[in-house]
Amino acid sequence: MPSLQKRELRRSSSSVISELGTPIPCDDHACSVSMPLWEHIEGYEEGKKAVHEKLALGYPRFVYHPYVVKVVDLFRSKHGLRDEQDALPFPNKEVADRCCKFVTEAIKRTMPELELSEADTSVVPLGIVGIYMAVFPTAAKGCAKPYWQHTGEGASSRHCEAAINSILANEGGMEADMHPTNEFVTGERACTAPGCHVAHENKPEAGRVLTDLRQRIAGLTNESVDNVYLAASGMSTIFTALTALRRIFPPGYKAVVFGFPYLDTLKMCRRPEWCDGCIFLGQGWEFDELREACTNDKIMGVFTEFPSNPLLKCPDIAQLRSLADEFGFAVVVDDTLANFCNTDFLGGGHADILCTSLTKIFSGTGDAMGGSMVVNSKSPLYTKLTTDLKANYMPTLYHADAKVLLENGADVEDRNAKINLNAEAIYDWFKTKPGVKHVYYPKGAECSCKCERTCTRIYAQFMKCTADAGYGGLMSVTLEDGYCPKAFYNNLACQKGPSLGTNYTLSCPYAVLAHYFELDWAAEFGVEEGLVRIAIGMEDIDQLKRMFADGLLAASPVVDKEQQSAGGMPDAGVSARGGPAAPAGTATAGAAATDAAGHATILKAMLDKLHKLEAQAEQNTGVGGMLMVALGVAAVASAAGFMMARATKVR
Repeated sequence: MPSLQKRELRRSSSSVISELGTPIPCDDHACSVSMPLWEHIEGYEEGKKAVHEKLALGYPRFVYHPYVVKVVDLFRSKHGLRDEQDALPFPNKEVADRCCKFVTEAIKRTMPELELSEADTSVVPLGIVGIYMAVFPTAAKGCAKPYWQHTGEGASSRHCEAAINSILANEGGMEADMHPTNEFVTGERACTAPGCHVAHENKPEAGRVLTDLRQRIAGLTNESVDNVYLAASGMSTIFTALTALRRIFPPGYKAVVFGFPYLDTLKMCRRPEWCDGCIFLGQGWEFDELREACTNDKIMGVFTEFPSNPLLKCPDIAQLRSLADEFGFAVVVDDTLANFCNTDFLGGGHADILCTSLTKIFSGTGDAMGGSMVVNSKSPLYTKLTTDLKANYMPTLYHADAKVLLENGADVEDRNAKINLNAEAIYDWFKTKPGVKHVYYPKGAECSCKCERTCTRIYAQFMKCTADAGYGGLMSVTLEDGYCPKAFYNNLACQKGPSLGTNYTLSCPYAVLAHYFELDWAAEFGVEEGLVRIAIGMEDIDQLKRMFADGLLAASPVVDKEQQSAGGMPDAGVSARGGPAAPAGTATAGAAATDAAGHATILKAMLDKLHKLEAQAEQNTGVGGMLMVALGVAAVASAAGFMMARATKVR
């Protein structure tokens, strides 16, 4: 097993903020992309060319990877695809068939004006590395994209890379300009740098690595390897669970989404192509409503996250289990945020199915997609579930991705322990800071859930009894009125983009990124527009505190709004609220604003000096020198505190 120290050093470069469009990490198979300003997120959601054209890639379920696009182009040219036809690559024939069936049903439901014949959708083997192409009308591209996004069953970038290299083998392999990271890498290729991974088609190794990964998951969950099923992504495990339940239960049975979930879980369950109805109980405490639904409707399964994304609420799984035993439905728990190093929902028989995104903390690096679904051997539905899966389950995880996940996950216990400690310390730190309105985190003593037990007590019931178990690395922060969340986000010196569970701190304005066109709806469930989601990494804790302190300072009401928006600090003499000096008749207010801006400028200079002194202290090994630097740090810190107090009084 690689040492923790080596893992930290190997991945430390990802903790430095990247420019817009840079893959995170800087690898051809990265699962995130840098969007360091709030305006970039808004521009991405609005489809602005200035943002999209800079993105080397994106989160693979939302943005077609360049290798996916290249495979489609090669298929088009080599198989004579017509202009009015389009296609997407999938890891096997069964999945491609499912996509075509979905597209056909979606066209009939949403595009009845589009005349469709059986020949308009088809499955064609690429003839290389097991990929099959789902072919559909170009006019129906909008129907095919939801399948790719919601199910997460598309061919991975590594799978497509292997296909491209095989197709172009007679032409010397992949062209040099095809690598997504070319623009951001000088010298050694990112995909061949130490710690990064290249796909190789080796069938004997393929079977072994998939088995090894299943055994690794079985060990972490204390289940039989026969009950572990691998999938191409975390979402594809939820899709596998949903479709299995739909086959097990008679037609007309519905799904319940309990608590405010990650967006695709709810969208998936609401698709009539996949589910005969969905009941959404978005607060996660509506047990009376759930009982009523079970009494008046036919329920096949309750899908819930523990804790939820992004509010970190902890639904009472014990109560769900009690209702499940009474009414016969399945409890499907997505434990990605807690992860199976911290919590156990199988040992006590509480969850029938456990779905986990291996893309997140299990991998940690953010350079491979994958998911695991574990069927609980203690489940009342165990026999029905395993019988169905034996007949219908098709593996979708490509072996090269499995190999990367297995290598990355070798030290997940150690990394998880470090991240647990960092996250809990940052939560405690945030709770003491002015300007912070809410910190959503399972440890929180305060809980807005209308339940008999707080989220903290519920979490404690399922926390593993190990020394390193904790609350996970994710938290979300909202700020008090007057503080600018955009400035807070823009001034965080960490990686910023979609995804979570990385070894390096990764943040995003979650509501804007996930619910930009339904912000009012999300706010009804407590997800504010200004919420910033933060996945805490393995960095030095003092470094993290300095970074968040800088973000809070930039968001403070004493800082000019224009400067906040630009991600900077104000110059002396500029109004604290932005704009020119106050008009005649408001001299006192104008003077106060000018004083506040001046205080903020001085405070900024002091903090810069403090950071430089701290850096000197880290480099100075002499006792006398260290003492002098320490005294300087203490003096500047004291003065900075005084100025902060003065600035607060001016406000």
